[in-house]
Amino acid sequence: MMRFAIILLSLISFIVPSAMAAVLSVPLWPKGRIPGFNAGQTMPSLEVSLPEGRTNDTLLVIAPGGSYMKWCEWEGRCAAYFNKRGMATALLKYRTPRPQGAAKHISAWQDAQRAVRICRRSAKDWKVNPERIFF
Repeated sequence: MMRFAIILLSLISFIVPSAMAAVLSVPLWPKGRIPGFNAGQTMPSLEVSLPEGRTNDTLLVIAPGGSYMKWCEWEGRCAAYFNKRGMATALLKYRTPRPQGAAKHISAWQDAQRAVRICRRSAKDWKVNPERIFF
């Protein structure tokens, strides 16, 4: 099933015309203030893509799968798919691998909540409707 999804997204990327998008890299937390950060975890961030000629004021936050151990890189193609259709996206790069001594999902959930807060706070600057931010 996963192989089918990857093939389908690859085909779509060739069929759909490209659209230029401004890409912003936004850190999720101030340096040194990441709650429950473990040595060896990646630094969490958002890759916000704001395509030219947007067709709506929606922003989609995309959180790649990977069992809290890594990110599936093909999720970036999902962001490109929506960007080509005029929708802004925010690709969440949550902390991986999962934390030691805590619930496996806790750091990813904290990062996801923070990502949505940042998107809502930045909605005016990014020209998106804070009520149309989806996860």
